[in-house]
Amino acid sequence: MGRTIYFYGWEDPANTRISTDNPEVLKVIPGADHGSWTSTPCAEGLRPGTACVKIVPSSADPDGCVLTTQITITA
Repeated sequence: MGRTIYFYGWEDPANTRISTDNPEVLKVIPGADHGSWTSTPCAEGLRPGTACVKIVPSSADPDGCVLTTQITITA
């Protein structure tokens, strides 16, 4: 809990969408363009449990694939 998982490798991280099916377990943080730098999508563990994360690449990433992964947080 309190740890962050970063999802690297997206062509356009600022416009890549991220979501979770269990926001009580994971807080998802989208990538963003901060002017001089760009952050990548990530998720922060909030409490023990299991959640799925889905990442959808932006239209600028035509070769990108949708990523769905299950994450389990333990105490």
